[in-house]
Amino acid sequence: MEAPGGQQQQQQQQQRQGGCAAAAQKGRTKADLKRKTVLVVGPRYGSWGTERYGVAPRQVDALEFYPAALQQRLRELSALQQAALRSLPRPAAVVTFRRQLVSTLAAASLHSYDEASWAISPAPAPQEVIWKAVGLRSWEVSLRQLAVWVAFWLLVLFYAPVVALIQAPVNMDNLMKIPFLRSLLELQFVSSLIQGFLPSLVLLIFLAVLPYLLGALIRRAGLHSITAEDSLLTLMYFLFQLFAVQ
Repeated sequence: MEAPGGQQQQQQQQQRQGGCAAAAQKGRTKADLKRKTVLVVGPRYGSWGTERYGVAPRQVDALEFYPAALQQRLRELSALQQAALRSLPRPAAVVTFRRQLVSTLAAASLHSYDEASWAISPAPAPQEVIWKAVGLRSWEVSLRQLAVWVAFWLLVLFYAPVVALIQAPVNMDNLMKIPFLRSLLELQFVSSLIQGFLPSLVLLIFLAVLPYLLGALIRRAGLHSITAEDSLLTLMYFLFQLFAVQ
């Protein structure tokens, strides 16, 4: 029969062995853990990222990169805020409301009998605002839009000479002067095909390029949103086809 003291010593020895095994397992778990890294491309973060991490992509410790990047963004934000405070105030403001009903009433209400002093309209989405046009005065916007419409109607009136000028280099007489095309154009079938198809092709090319020309013209109109520019472009293109092409 074994003494009680011997049983207690055996239990204590087993507990010490279990504790040592648990400590060893815990040590192995900590040793197996790896610090998280992120792939950083220096030029994506401007001059700061290029100077700090170089041009080539590299793996960087996340605990070192994210705090440093956050501090850099905060410095850039502070510099932009200081530049905005030093700039001249713009004659426009964006007011936000908590309720849609109040916002609609404010946009539809008369705030001043002088329409040149207050021009209230629903604000576009932040990603659609053309910030360069926000600083324009109302009379500047009116003058720009008047100039754009005058240029558009002049294009409608004189579009035929423009198309004729484009078609002039590709008419039959000029094409016959090209040596390697002369023998081909002497064929009746080819000559008839070109004479019937070439004017339509030139007109289609002109109509395909026209939206880009109108877009470059509308960007000078001083509109405050991209949606307003697209709406005006659609209207002008429809009017051009209605009065000029038809």
